[in-house]
Amino acid sequence: MSDKQLIERIAKGESEAQMIFYRLHADMLFVTANRILNNPQLAEDVVHDAILRAFENIQNLKNPLAASGWVRTIARRMAIDQLKKELAFETDELVDTIQEADPPEHNDVDVSVVREAMEKLPAGYRAILNLHLLEDMSFDEIAILLEIKSSTVRSQFARGRMKLITLLNMYHVRQS
Repeated sequence: MSDKQLIERIAKGESEAQMIFYRLHADMLFVTANRILNNPQLAEDVVHDAILRAFENIQNLKNPLAASGWVRTIARRMAIDQLKKELAFETDELVDTIQEADPPEHNDVDVSVVREAMEKLPAGYRAILNLHLLEDMSFDEIAILLEIKSSTVRSQFARGRMKLITLLNMYHVRQS
């Protein structure tokens, strides 16, 4: 079945088509939401709600080939909305005064170590690092999405990056 046919069947309310859509997208949406929230239960709720919202608004989808990106955007925004409820961003705008940590001098850091270090970051740092580095959003886009100043996003990114580098350096020292 083509993407167009699947979307047309979902628009008609066919539960079989909805299940197919869910199976095709749930894992990707979970990864996106969990990366932002670092909470599997909340991420599952976001996936469920995002797919329901997509079904409710499927008639607004102009290009069936864009369904994956469209529903991922819905999930990402819902995860960020959930995160905003829990965060209080610092408004320190002194990015230039932050002394940077030395980047790790080793290139053999395992992805699981980076993932573990990211999970240890405060939620605000983790969210901004994920949105900028993994979701490829600009600082201005993140500021609009999180409804905070662009300078605050930059500050939080710099601090989060510094903390991540420190955690990775600590891991390297422990392994030496």
